[in-house]
Amino acid sequence: MLLLSTFFYSAGAAVAAFLALEAYLAVAAVDDTYPSVVLAAVAAAGQVTGKLLWYWAGAGPPACRGCAASWSRPGPPPP
Repeated sequence: MLLLSTFFYSAGAAVAAFLALEAYLAVAAVDDTYPSVVLAAVAAAGQVTGKLLWYWAGAGPPACRGCAASWSRPGPPPP
C-alpha cells in the first residue's frame, strides 16, 4: 500500500507544485518497509506520469483519423 500511495502522491506532486514530495519521501523512508531506492524509483515513475499529464495537456488534441474532424473546426469566415 505504501508503494501505491507513493506513486499517486508523487504523480499529484508533479501536477500540483504545492505538494512536498521530498517531505513525503523522508517520512516514508523512516517506515523501513521498503528500501529507499525502491521508494525513489516508484516516486520517479509517479513524477513522470504526472508530468505526462502536463505534456498531453499542452500538446493539444490527439492525432488520430477520427479525431481530426471533431477537434479542428474552422472558425467563422472573415468579413
